[in-house]
Amino acid sequence: MGIGSVILLGALPVGSLVGYFWLRSRSDEKVPPLATRCPRCGQQVRYPAGRAGHVGMCPQCGRSWTLPGAPDPSRKREARAGYRVKRM
Repeated sequence: MGIGSVILLGALPVGSLVGYFWLRSRSDEKVPPLATRCPRCGQQVRYPAGRAGHVGMCPQCGRSWTLPGAPDPSRKREARAGYRVKRM
């Protein structure tokens, strides 16, 4: 085994670790987590925004369901637009 092989074999794990930590640091940590309540027991469940639309499980009762996405702020305005203030 030559010196070049030893250097290559030593650099491979170091490069892998550097790549792993670099990719990990680029995750969506800047996006605030989403929260919802379990449909069965009402336990509040927090999850990363990237998990929206995937199956999640309640830590309390164990029920699995599809995690909802972030609420659309424009939808709330549309819902309020349909109500009238009743004047007395």
